[in-house]
Amino acid sequence: MYVSGTYANAYVSQLQSGRSTTPKTSDFQSVLDNCTQRDRVDISSEGASLAERMCNAETLLGVSPREDGCIHLEDLQAWYRENSAALGSKITGLLANSGVDTSQPIDLTLDYQGQIRVANDHPDKEKIEKILAENPEVRNKFAQLTAMGNLIEGAEEYQKFAEEYARNPQAAVEKYAHLFSSIKEAFTLRLENGTLSEA
Repeated sequence: MYVSGTYANAYVSQLQSGRSTTPKTSDFQSVLDNCTQRDRVDISSEGASLAERMCNAETLLGVSPREDGCIHLEDLQAWYRENSAALGSKITGLLANSGVDTSQPIDLTLDYQGQIRVANDHPDKEKIEKILAENPEVRNKFAQLTAMGNLIEGAEEYQKFAEEYARNPQAAVEKYAHLFSSIKEAFTLRLENGTLSEA
């Protein structure tokens, strides 16, 4: 995307002159009318199709909006429970068939390269990671599940924050300061007794 120098200069001049802190629609339009270059974004048909699918939770997850046109948190939580149970069973089966001790908890997370890693000191750590790396379908489903887990966790925390903020804004901001930090620990799921749950 290119933003013309003419627009940028006109906007900065307007701010510096003190005439306005925010350009009015008519001012914005007049600046654009005087620009010789226009902003332009080119998106390939493949990119547009991907963006459309990524923004469509119904297509991406199979979760349908309700009558109000929205997908509710409870719907996402139900999807998460159902899919974590199915994936937990699948991973347990894969590991058990390969001779991995599944009686001990196995904490699983994604690394920065999108690979499933064992986050605790399981004796079969390397073997588990190799088995999961050889199963891209499991890796993809695990990535989808951890992304949804992160989304749900954030939504649940925001709900708590909003409720407390309505009662006492300062106390809520202090208590939930971590929500405003860019540092977030990796989302980890524990495989235990054939079930995946938050670690």
